[in-house]
This record gives sequence, C-alpha cells and structure tokens, in this order.
Amino acid sequence: MLPLITTLFREIFPITDTYLMPVIGSVLIAIAAVVNVIALWPARQRNVLNLLATILTVPAALFFLTFVIGEGVAGA
Repeated sequence: MLPLITTLFREIFPITDTYLMPVIGSVLIAIAAVVNVIALWPARQRNVLNLLATILTVPAALFFLTFVIGEGVAGA
C-alpha cells in the first residue's frame, strides 16, 4: 500500500519521498507483530493462519525496525 501511495501522491505531497514512509511501514508491521503475539500467547489463538502470520510478521518487524533504526543512526 505504501508504494501505491508514494506513486499516486508524489507531486501533491512531497513528504512521501522522505524518511516518513519507511517509518510508517515499520511501525505498522511492528503493530501487526504485537497483535499477533498477543493473540497467540495470552489469548491462546492457535489456528494455522495466526501461527503463520506470527511466524511471518515477527521476524519481518524485527528486520525492518533494525534496518530503519540503523539507517537513521548512520544517516545522522
């Protein structure tokens, strides 16, 4: 969704080409990972789709947050 927003609104809102889009993406995937872990652990939702979503989103969230924070620190 974020690349679609960037391509459609690039001229209208130039902020889409800044650091804001990777931060928004990282925050959204981190929220998804937290919701999946909450559903898996305390709520005991053990269906296959939730397990798959958790297996996919938690490592992706860790990777993207590490990448965005590392690029922010290196660029500063």
